[in-house]
Amino acid sequence: MTAPRARRLLWAVGVAAAATASAAFGDDSATHPAEAPPRSLDPRLKIELFAEAPQIVTPTDLAVDYLGRVWAIESNTHFPPAGYKGHPSDRILVFRPNPSGGRAGDPQVFADGFRHAMSIAVPYGDGVYVATRREVFHLVDKDGDGKPDERRSILKLETKGDYPHNGLAGFAFDGLGYMYIGLGENLGADYRLVGTDGRAISGGGEGGSLFRFKPDGTDLTLWATGFWNPHASCVDAFGNMFTVDNDPDDRPPCRLLHIIPGGDYGYRFRNGRRGIHPFTAWDGELPGTLPMVCGTGEAPSGIIAYESDTFPEEYRGSLLASSWGDHRIDRFRPTPKGTSFTAKLEPIIVGGENFRPVGVALAPDGAVYITDWVLKDYNVHGKGRIWRITLKEPSKKPVEDLAALAKLPFDALREKLDSPRMDIRRRAAQQLMTRHGAQAFEGPSVFSERRWCEETWALTRRFVDQGVPPLRSSLKTFKPWWTYRQDEPLLKQIKHPTDVNPSSVLVSLVHRDPPLARADPAFLAKIVAGGDPFVFAAVVQSLTNAQGLSPKVMAGQLRAERTPFPDVRLAFLLAARSSDGSDWAKWVLPVALRDPDTRVRFTAIQWVGEARLAWFRGEIERELSNPKTTADLFEASLASLEMLDGVKRKPRNEFSGADYALRLASDPNVADNVRAMALRIVPLDHKKLSFDQLTSMMKEGGSQLRLEALRTFRNLPFPEGPKVERELALDEHADKNLRLEAIAGLAVALERNEHDAATITALRHLLTGADPELACEALRALRRSARDPDVHADLKALSARLEAHPAQGETRTAADQVAMALRSSDLIVKKELAALTTPRPNSVDEWIHWAADGGDPETGRRLFNFPNSVACYRCHTVHGRGGKIGPDLSNIARSSDRTKLAESILRPAKEIAPQYATWSFVTHGGKTLTGVLVSEDREGHVRIGGADGRITEIESSQIEDRVPQSTSIMPERLVDQLTVGEFRDLIAFLATLK
Repeated sequence: MTAPRARRLLWAVGVAAAATASAAFGDDSATHPAEAPPRSLDPRLKIELFAEAPQIVTPTDLAVDYLGRVWAIESNTHFPPAGYKGHPSDRILVFRPNPSGGRAGDPQVFADGFRHAMSIAVPYGDGVYVATRREVFHLVDKDGDGKPDERRSILKLETKGDYPHNGLAGFAFDGLGYMYIGLGENLGADYRLVGTDGRAISGGGEGGSLFRFKPDGTDLTLWATGFWNPHASCVDAFGNMFTVDNDPDDRPPCRLLHIIPGGDYGYRFRNGRRGIHPFTAWDGELPGTLPMVCGTGEAPSGIIAYESDTFPEEYRGSLLASSWGDHRIDRFRPTPKGTSFTAKLEPIIVGGENFRPVGVALAPDGAVYITDWVLKDYNVHGKGRIWRITLKEPSKKPVEDLAALAKLPFDALREKLDSPRMDIRRRAAQQLMTRHGAQAFEGPSVFSERRWCEETWALTRRFVDQGVPPLRSSLKTFKPWWTYRQDEPLLKQIKHPTDVNPSSVLVSLVHRDPPLARADPAFLAKIVAGGDPFVFAAVVQSLTNAQGLSPKVMAGQLRAERTPFPDVRLAFLLAARSSDGSDWAKWVLPVALRDPDTRVRFTAIQWVGEARLAWFRGEIERELSNPKTTADLFEASLASLEMLDGVKRKPRNEFSGADYALRLASDPNVADNVRAMALRIVPLDHKKLSFDQLTSMMKEGGSQLRLEALRTFRNLPFPEGPKVERELALDEHADKNLRLEAIAGLAVALERNEHDAATITALRHLLTGADPELACEALRALRRSARDPDVHADLKALSARLEAHPAQGETRTAADQVAMALRSSDLIVKKELAALTTPRPNSVDEWIHWAADGGDPETGRRLFNFPNSVACYRCHTVHGRGGKIGPDLSNIARSSDRTKLAESILRPAKEIAPQYATWSFVTHGGKTLTGVLVSEDREGHVRIGGADGRITEIESSQIEDRVPQSTSIMPERLVDQLTVGEFRDLIAFLATLK
């Protein structure tokens, strides 16, 4: 198929014999009963059947030419089952629309004999392009008989990889006449992609990539990398390129990406299929990688930029993408975000289980055509459909004839520069340039950015075709990117990129004259100061392309005393890494590995591991023993060492660092804080993590290791665990921090067994003790036990004491805790006690004001992990511990101040990262599950994370519909479970996570 990701769209190759027999054009009505056709969620649009089997079977991609003819790929080689009765090869079928609407007649076979054909394009006046898994063909019908007279291979993929749809796929065209093609992860196999001029690009294991080339197969260039499978791409009216990318096993969702030249989108197949490796990013988490625009539906397979005035006006400029796995066509409206975009998923067409949209194409009349694989079956199966989306009320406007532009006079041709159709605008601009040159675009006109783009590309294209620098035009009607090379205007455009086309700003950075490599580091620091990852990537690309930057010079630029700007040093290091040469590494890495900035050291450590630079092993081991190392650097160092050791792992058995980490944690000669970090990385289900080992660390380790061992200990259901924690909590000679952690552990024990009398007795003893801090923690642990008669009696007695001594300070804190315990058990808070508590804020803004300063970070850390409170740990990870449903918060304070941290808790739905969007999953049995998509594997297991931190697993075959929600899985009123002081403490803790 065109774009499904390997783990979800393609099932185990072995399909039951009965299923494969029915798929071979047999009767499958019992297996796949009739269902309602797909429907439009926009009442102004309709979807109707255009063609279906036996006219076409198992179609992948399609295209519509300037005459409105539909060209579709019929796949017959995508793992045909035994006894398959279909055509022996893939072929190109051409359908002519019925003038009166409705179904098309039988198609004409244009070309035949393809294997694993994936994509098709029919650009005006340039024949037909077909991409198979390992080759791109150019077919030309010279005599007009509907058959190709010339069939030429223009790109060849040399590889042992032979999986049908993770090779070449997904054509796109830009305004300068270049073509683009995607290459999937190829299951990590080595490859060599060769153009007609002999230019070749090699790789393997780096993940999917995008390539640019000229239509004759020359000038092949690696354009961007770091994808899983970039199955479909498009270039919009403003020159922005977008790609839909399938995601690896444990990193949903699939991605809508904004592509820039040299962009790194983070995925590395060599690091494991699951996408959870420390050196793999999915949303710009690592230095130098780029984030997604937003998440898409499951298995996105096709994408177009809608440029027509047939659909309602708000569709113009929108992106329409198919979702094979969610049975939908989704709409995305790109909204500027710095020099890139953000968007939200809006379903417009939804269908049932047997609506499996793949390719998407725009017709000259503004209709949208879609191929439909129909069945979920992995093998080709003899079913297939093509659908057409149109207005319910047909447009009465005539369809412009693209071919007629060649006969239009000058003035009429200029008017076409404002056509709602991008193909008309582009052809008109090219005709004007060919006939009249640059002066064709002079003269008065109403400014339109779409028109400006086409004029710019027409002016520039002739010089690109000739291989010379673009013309520096003096026209007043538009401002090309090269006018923004001066320093101050450039900084202004970076700060306000929407004042011009954001892509122009990025291009100006890459091609600035003089190049950025010769700029003062302070000026570079100003450029990247805004934190825009796309600006940073453009700077790295500019430095990478710079002439005259030797390894020695680069090493000098990386010295902190010479370049006191961490972001600039990081940019130089990433540029050096892209050279991928040992000379660069020997000069640059000794400096970078000792850089004071953690991101620079992380990138250097990653370079050592991925390039297998064994002579730097000592530096990596030094980082492990560095008392000032961070959790990120620690895990990166372990991952790098594993790579240096050549450890072989199966695709699903991705790096965790557990064995290295446990070895370090158990070594008494290693620094205490390093041992604690090492233990934090060890998963709780590690077979060597035992009761005796942890209790030994709790007794003999340093203060940090003892705390970490206790935190690990409490999360494991050892039968003797509560007893150990009770003894420690009651030990008056023990360190208070350990006692407080032990009390938190007893809260966990009560969650497992709420009627544990011994634990309740121990906590009651602490509650009535002399130490107010221990009493407060014990009270927090007993919140859910307030209905226990003895606990309730203690709370009443404590309330009476507080009322008798209504002083401020500790009395108010204790009153807050008693009131919260009573509320948590649905008990009434007496008005006398309520009068002693801290007044609760009445609005979100008041809560944010309260959290602006103050608070105890250590108390906040315990609250984060406390089951009887907000229990953030159930969904969020901090430094290796916690749940995987929500974002990892280990470094949350790097990008958020206390105000933003507070608002993220109080208004959780205001800003939701795409991979943590909430979905409602409706099963065939009518049950609805709401949560975050945690993972979905190739065996069809879907894991949904709920607000309580629990993960529910169901079979994908049980899901009838998936509906995106605008709300967050994080509860809106989470603050109701906290006292005012606790909220401040929690924010104080989160503010330390840098």
